[in-house]
Amino acid sequence: MSQVDVSVQKVYRQKNRIFQQEEGGGEWRGPIRTLLQCKVKKGGGDFLFTGNEHFGEAWLGCAPRFKDFMLVYQAARERGANPCEFELN
Repeated sequence: MSQVDVSVQKVYRQKNRIFQQEEGGGEWRGPIRTLLQCKVKKGGGDFLFTGNEHFGEAWLGCAPRFKDFMLVYQAARERGANPCEFELN
């Protein structure tokens, strides 16, 4: 297990306040736990984090790069195969 402290630009939905927004409407920050085999490395990039909350901690699987997710998402949307819709603006 590895803990990663992340800063994000947008939070789509959360049950508890794991991610806190900086004063003045800035970035959101919060800790995420993930599996070592995801080989998380420090650095920038656009990723889509989805996961679960267990005992008040955010857990996720390996996060895809956002551009890769969008390719799969758009292809599934065109086929009518998306089980849910995200507003991705």
